[in-house]
Amino acid sequence: MSAPPPESSLADLLRLHSATLYVEGLGERLLAAHGSARAVLSADPEILLRDEGMTPSCLERLLSPEPARIAAEEARRLASEGISVLERGTPSYPRLLDELPGMPLVLEVLGRRDFSIREPCVGIVGSRRPSLYGLRQARRFASELAGRGIAIVSGLARGIDAEAHAAALDAGGSTVAVLGSGIARIYPPGNERLAARMAASEGSAIVSEFPLLAAPLSFHFPMRNRILSGLSDVVLVIEAGERSGSLITARHALEQGRGVYALPGRVDSPEAIGCLELLRDGAAPAIEPDDILPGSTGPTGSPRGGSGNEPSSRDEIGGPYGTRLERLFAEEDAWHPDRIAEALGEPASRVLAELGRLEVSGKLVRVEGGRYALA
Repeated sequence: MSAPPPESSLADLLRLHSATLYVEGLGERLLAAHGSARAVLSADPEILLRDEGMTPSCLERLLSPEPARIAAEEARRLASEGISVLERGTPSYPRLLDELPGMPLVLEVLGRRDFSIREPCVGIVGSRRPSLYGLRQARRFASELAGRGIAIVSGLARGIDAEAHAAALDAGGSTVAVLGSGIARIYPPGNERLAARMAASEGSAIVSEFPLLAAPLSFHFPMRNRILSGLSDVVLVIEAGERSGSLITARHALEQGRGVYALPGRVDSPEAIGCLELLRDGAAPAIEPDDILPGSTGPTGSPRGGSGNEPSSRDEIGGPYGTRLERLFAEEDAWHPDRIAEALGEPASRVLAELGRLEVSGKLVRVEGGRYALA
C-alpha cells in the first residue's frame, strides 16, 4: 500500500474534493489538468472557470478560507482516528470503482485500508421496513455468501441492509457499508454498534465519499447508491417498495454493467412490488444463494463441489447461455455486454446478471473497456 500523503497535501486534496463533490468528475478533471490539488488551488480562477468547467459556487467553496480551515482540521482528525483516505487512481482505490466514470476523487475508509486485493462482492439491499420473510432471506443469503468468502456490500440502513451486514459478520465473513453521511456521523442512529463491529472486523470497512462530519442529507443517499453498486459484482434486491431507494441502486448497477437479481415475493405485499417489477423487467430471480454464485469459493478458497485444480475452459461456462456464450468466445476473445445481449437476443438485464455471476464464479474476467473474456 502506498504511503499516506503529507498532512498539508491531504488537506489540499480534501479541500478540492469537498469543493467539487457535487459536480460529477470535476475534481478528477482538475487534477488531470493541473497535476496536483495544490496546483489547482494556485491556478488562476479565470482559467478554472473558463477551461475546466468550474462553476462559480464550486470556485467559491474552493478558495474561501473557511473550507480551507475545515479541510486542514479534517486531515488532522482523520490521521488521529485511523481513517484512511483512498485517492482515485492509486493502487489502494477499489479497482471496480476506478474503472467507472464519475466516481469520487476521494473515499474515506474506517476499517480495511487497502482495496487493491480483488475479492468477489455482492451488494444486498432492500426495504427499511422489511417483513419477517425479508429479514430471514437477507440473513440466509448474506450468511451463506459470506461463508463462501464473498464480501457483502450494503448501506447500513435499517432493515435489510443492517441484517445483511450483521449476518455476514456472524458468519465470520467480511462486509462493507457505504454511507450517505460522513464517517463521524453514522446514520441511522442505533446502528453505531453495528458500525463499530464492522470497523473492528478484519476485512470489513465503512466507506464514505462525504467529508467526515457531513450530515445524512436526503440527496446523499442516491449518490452513495452508485458507489454501493459499483463496489459489487452483482446486486441482490431482497425487498423493495415501489419507490424504494433500492431500485435506484439496481438502476445504477445496470448502468455500470453489474448483474441484478431480485428475490421473488408475494404479489399482494407492498414491500415486494419493487422486486416483482425488477423481475418483470428482466432481472434474474434469486431463490437460493447458488442462483447467484454457483461454485463460489469457501473460506479456504477451494470451490465447492470440485478439487479446485480444474482450469476454466470453453466447455465449462454452464448456465442458461453456456453453449451460446462458448460460441461467441470462440469467435472473438472479448465481448461488451451490450453486444453479448444483442447476439444472444436476450434482455440486457438478464444477460448482465449472468455475466456478473460468471465473473464472480471465476468463469469470466472483465477486461479493458468493460468487456468480458474467458478466465
